[in-house]
Amino acid sequence: MNWSVKVAFLMAVLCWPAFIAGQSSIVLDDNVTQRHLILFDGNAHEVSICGFLPGAIYHLTATPVNGQHSFALALAGGGPNDSRELDFQAAKACHTVLLQLQSKGSLEREPVYLTIGRVGDHPVAGPTNTLLPPAITTNAGVPYFQLISDVFIGGNCYNVTGMTGSGNGAAVGSFANGATSIGFPTGVILATGQISNATGPNNTTGVTTDFPGGATDPDLNALSSATVQDVVRMEFDFVPTNDTLKF
Repeated sequence: MNWSVKVAFLMAVLCWPAFIAGQSSIVLDDNVTQRHLILFDGNAHEVSICGFLPGAIYHLTATPVNGQHSFALALAGGGPNDSRELDFQAAKACHTVLLQLQSKGSLEREPVYLTIGRVGDHPVAGPTNTLLPPAITTNAGVPYFQLISDVFIGGNCYNVTGMTGSGNGAAVGSFANGATSIGFPTGVILATGQISNATGPNNTTGVTTDFPGGATDPDLNALSSATVQDVVRMEFDFVPTNDTLKF
């Protein structure tokens, strides 16, 4: 029996940090820069943070997920601050940080990343004989029909038609050298930003897409209350040769 299936991939690079809502507390891990997601309500949000090393200097950054609003960070009980970045010396193990909206009005469940790191505390690895696995390599700008027929499916196992795609050319392509790190030696990569970022390491706070005026999608817009940007889409129709499909 022949049957056709239409497959559409709408993929986004997401980070799943510790989830925070309201006035939940954060407990810091030693010597590790952390990023936490806050769902901002109103025009100000208090975050209680514990695990500071008294006497150490910390750097905090507030990064709006959707880029639609700007925020300022201030230490509760300290002086005012109109920047999204805050540096301070911890006087005790627990401090409260105030996240303020820098415009009139209020927000409801607006996602904001709060990044916390200890300044100058970047341990240097000692000598080692351990060989690191090869880094993932990416190849952007590959035509969609080639990605689908040669990379994603391959082997001429299916009758494939209607191969289309959309999105920034730098956000879609193929990858190699992934067997050791992710379990797939080669494949297709779709992202909401530069696929070259997948090679790592990602030690930068608030990595952006660098794509001005990113594409959107009406189906995703219907599912999200936030602005959808930088959509990458790959679609095709195919007729399988057996009753089992794995991908």
